[in-house]
Amino acid sequence: METPDAPERVTPNLSHPKLIVKPAIRKIGKAGFWLLTIVVIPILVSIGTSFYINTKLLKPKLTVKFAWGEVLVMPIERYPNDYVVALLDLWPGLYASLPPDERLDSPKKPIVFTGGHIASAVRLSFRSSSDYVLDPKIGASRIMKVMLANNGYATAHHIRIGIGFPEGTGNWKIMRSPNLKLTEHAVPQSGINNPYIDAEIDRLGGDEKALLTITYDWLFEPSEQTSVATPYIPINSSPEYTPILYLTSDEGTGEVLSATSWADAEKWEQSTFPYSSTGYWASRIRAKPGVQPSIEVMRQLLINVAVRVHGKSMGLVSLSLDEDTNR
Repeated sequence: METPDAPERVTPNLSHPKLIVKPAIRKIGKAGFWLLTIVVIPILVSIGTSFYINTKLLKPKLTVKFAWGEVLVMPIERYPNDYVVALLDLWPGLYASLPPDERLDSPKKPIVFTGGHIASAVRLSFRSSSDYVLDPKIGASRIMKVMLANNGYATAHHIRIGIGFPEGTGNWKIMRSPNLKLTEHAVPQSGINNPYIDAEIDRLGGDEKALLTITYDWLFEPSEQTSVATPYIPINSSPEYTPILYLTSDEGTGEVLSATSWADAEKWEQSTFPYSSTGYWASRIRAKPGVQPSIEVMRQLLINVAVRVHGKSMGLVSLSLDEDTNR
């Protein structure tokens, strides 16, 4: 009787482990794919979207721009109680052509400047010299429009803005738009650093705008502050004038934009606060209590204004006003 052959014993080839674990890898790969598709990717998308919303969309975006003008009070010949009050817009600046061998700080002859114009002018008429006084300490005045905007969706809190003032000025005043709660702190001149005001605004909502109107006077009297004894050697300085030193809030730093023209600032104010009145002050001349001078809006005017650089007269600039400019 024949005995059947024993079944052949197969020994796994351990030198090729992939033959054994390959089905498991396939199963794990399919499970991982579905886990990645259903769970991981949506979580990552949600985290990315939340990060973008919180850092971009739900964050305030503060900007500030400004315009400034000089206010002059000038007597009229043969009319002792009549004065011209003119608002000068010198944006974007004054220009002068110099010969190659001359410098702006030491010209050989007076320089003829160009640029700027008269933004507005009126004629003030008093009945007698006893109806008003001229402040002997004031040479001219400056008025600034500081335009704030929050272009983001979130509210900005504790907004701080530094407003610098040139040396030789005084009588600083800041007027705010009605939607602001404002506190201010004056920082005196220190060495070569001019005085400034640190103004703090309580809040500014998303897509909200606000306005600060700032005035100060150029004084004839020298400042009580003495200049530093040692020479100051600048390494880097910006030639562009800007009174805005900084703009910050609890949520971050804002952007300080370049200056704009007085006409554009008035349009911005009228569109943002349509029921507000716009104008300027002539602080050098003051009517006595109960006196109201007659005010005549001027349509044409031409004046020559002295240009001074660091207290030294450099030349003249001719500024004009016509009906198109005054509209």
